[in-house]
Amino acid sequence: MTYIVDQGLFKQLGLLDWSDTCHRSMSTYDLDKKSYTLTLWDREYAIYPHEGTIKTLSFEFGEQHDYFHVFIVNYLLQVKDIPLAGEWISEKDIAGGVTFFRGPHVIPTKQLSDTFLNDT
Repeated sequence: MTYIVDQGLFKQLGLLDWSDTCHRSMSTYDLDKKSYTLTLWDREYAIYPHEGTIKTLSFEFGEQHDYFHVFIVNYLLQVKDIPLAGEWISEKDIAGGVTFFRGPHVIPTKQLSDTFLNDT
């Protein structure tokens, strides 16, 4: 579902210094393919900024949510160089986490998607 990602985000990613991006995101970069490889939640993805595509390399898993590719590109663009703490946090440690995770809730993503789907 790469088409859902604004091509401007891929352009921004293509302009970044790949070595800095790899350092911040713990990804790797293939100079020949001009692609990042990123592992998220035990799944590997190849991100091609100059083609504006993302390919799932872990085929044993099904497809992710439609907006997962948006998350991947934004992660690569925005990730900060902050060391991992190596500590698990619970919902109680996150401001508003207890309320957020208490019961089922729906964020109106379908309504937002329907509203802005063809907005270019």
